[in-house]
Amino acid sequence: EKLFAVIEPFAGYGFNKSHAACYALIAYQTGYLKAHYPSEFFAALLTSDHGNMDRLSIDIEEAARMQIRVLPPSVNESLANFTVVADGDIRFGLNATKGVGEGPIHAILEARESGGKFTDLADFASRVDPSVINKRTLEALAFSGALDDLGERASIAASASSLSDFAKAVKNQAETNQGSLFGNGEESPQLEFKLKKVEPASRSQRLKWEKELLGMYISAHPLAGLRKALGKKIHLAEKLNKKDVGKTHTVGGIVTNFRKLVTKKSGQTMAFLTLEDPTGAIEVSVFPKVFAQFGEQIEKDELLTATGRLEFRNDVFQISAHEIKKLDLEKIRAKAEADGFLDDSNGKAQPKISEKVEAVEFAKPLQIKLPANADPAILPKLKQLLVSAKSEAGAVVEILIPVSAKKMKRVKVPFKVGVGEILEAEIKRLEAGVVIE
Repeated sequence: EKLFAVIEPFAGYGFNKSHAACYALIAYQTGYLKAHYPSEFFAALLTSDHGNMDRLSIDIEEAARMQIRVLPPSVNESLANFTVVADGDIRFGLNATKGVGEGPIHAILEARESGGKFTDLADFASRVDPSVINKRTLEALAFSGALDDLGERASIAASASSLSDFAKAVKNQAETNQGSLFGNGEESPQLEFKLKKVEPASRSQRLKWEKELLGMYISAHPLAGLRKALGKKIHLAEKLNKKDVGKTHTVGGIVTNFRKLVTKKSGQTMAFLTLEDPTGAIEVSVFPKVFAQFGEQIEKDELLTATGRLEFRNDVFQISAHEIKKLDLEKIRAKAEADGFLDDSNGKAQPKISEKVEAVEFAKPLQIKLPANADPAILPKLKQLLVSAKSEAGAVVEILIPVSAKKMKRVKVPFKVGVGEILEAEIKRLEAGVVIE
């Protein structure tokens, strides 16, 4: 009891303080790496979070915000884990592809290290150990985009079996030629490989394969660029508000979650699904009577609309559906492009603030005046914002900091800044009362 009386009060603060010091050091170290070596930092972070799709999605979104693209795997660039390639982009690691084990990965990397990048599929099949490259592995590589440098995904997948046979034939021929070294001197004829001619995979099909093999959409989102076009057909998630509750609305999007269950009372099947549009997501309840009528149309990763009564439960909007419709994504995209309704949300990293403004010559410095009651924490945030808007064709900026009721300290920013409405809005958002002149 005496000993516990000593331990208990210490436990109330000692453990927390020691951990606070450790986490502060880690926060400083990782913050430094993210600021100065962002691509390498995110490659390491993605490798650390490998297998956790929720975390990977957050990491990739943050990387995109910092102008770093995360690309699908490639047999010509990827390593086993996430790795930095040209222009600071990051390649998915080959071990992130479902259906590709350690054996094939080791064989691919070994062949590339000894003979350089693969020039075509025949070169790939000739140099990689055929004992670990079977039909299933080749399909996984093709569907994930890892063989995009060497051919079209659908064609490679359709030719996977013959490509595997070709690899074995090349190896057998090589062994035969070695065995006949002291024979008649005649070598076997050169083997050739040709891809099967099939219909190229559509954009939506490629993205479905990426989601299946990599766990997420990588090269783009299926609905990227369709905000305006879909907004003419559905009520976008971002525009829903509590005033609409109780009214009938049509929402839509890609089915990202789909869960069926059997009701205890009647033993009938119903479902809950999540529809994700370009602006957000909404939950949809499909009760037994409606599910019996429309259930066959509901599939994960398909584009659907749901019409029904809008509800607000547990702080989220929900639709109790009375009608479900399946939409043809390719037709919608083609029509949107033809009608000029494709917007600029193409799934790529957003440009920096400095790239969103035109080059303008400024006759006098831009002044940012901080109010007398400004929080001191605003200064490092303001500095970070100005650094992100750095531009050779921008304006000279001065920050006026109140020292007393009548005196202001003038701090000149040591670089030019690209100025525009976006930058001004971001600065004002830091703290009310900031004046920009």
